[in-house]
Amino acid sequence: MLARRSFHTLVLATALFAAACAHPCVPDQAGTSSAATRFASSLAAAFAAHDATAVAALFAPGADLELVGGPRARHGRAGIEDAVCEALARYAHAHLSLGRIWAGDSAAVVELVFGGVRDEHSVGVVAAAVIAFDSAGLARAARIYLDVPTLVGQVDRSHLPDGVEIRAPVTAPPGTGVTVSHHTATEAANLAATDRIWGRLDAHDAAGTLAPSSDDYVYDDFSGPAPLDKPATQHMVAGFLTLVPDFVIASRPTYFAAGDDVITESVEHMTARGQAVVLHGLDVKRFAHGRVKHEWQYANGAEALTRLLGIAIELR
Repeated sequence: MLARRSFHTLVLATALFAAACAHPCVPDQAGTSSAATRFASSLAAAFAAHDATAVAALFAPGADLELVGGPRARHGRAGIEDAVCEALARYAHAHLSLGRIWAGDSAAVVELVFGGVRDEHSVGVVAAAVIAFDSAGLARAARIYLDVPTLVGQVDRSHLPDGVEIRAPVTAPPGTGVTVSHHTATEAANLAATDRIWGRLDAHDAAGTLAPSSDDYVYDDFSGPAPLDKPATQHMVAGFLTLVPDFVIASRPTYFAAGDDVITESVEHMTARGQAVVLHGLDVKRFAHGRVKHEWQYANGAEALTRLLGIAIELR
């Protein structure tokens, strides 16, 4: 669910960077899949070598790199190289472990774990990147979903507000493998089921939102402290909708099915503390026999903390 677990989870809401398509897109999902696979393996190798120039070379000359919910986007190879140099300087032994890849017609999602050492404390956070490629297979836009409060808290818990819980450092991604969209009948059915789920959430129907899920359903928001089962998720959704009664999913900029999974980037509108708030999210639903069995969500809770509470959480 894009809804959050009580007010703490509301504070740890999600974010999105919407990039304009300024270059030709890879015209089919097979092209996107091969570009994403090459990009991911080359990115991990360049990070392992601590070679910021090699990382930047994987991007088109005019590419944009955004840490969702971060202070600013980086533009062009020089800006991207500077961002990587900052990360390598901040975290000793910085590395990326590759997880799953989902490829659609014009964009791919690459899952990874960012790890390293800061002030003698190990960090490890599950993250994901939504990437669009140009016709040469270079990344022209990348939006990174990585929870900054988790990184900060793994180094020094005192820098987080009271009540914000985080998970321990992660060393391995939830899974591996490449899944490509083939526009099958099963994928179409999963998309239709997902449409109904988002519709029930928009209607503020917590029970209806969870109704298409299996009894052993698990919801795993990586900006939260631990996964939730179905009853706990339904309780969380109901509580969230009570806190923000005008919540609505305004748009879904990236939306596709790949195998048993449905990937959604969503823009959420709501009012909190008398102010209009726009938040964004990346969500992956896994179906089995027509029902949602597992759901993963990637976020940067720093955006929500800033917009909803005025609390700035920055990497140190």
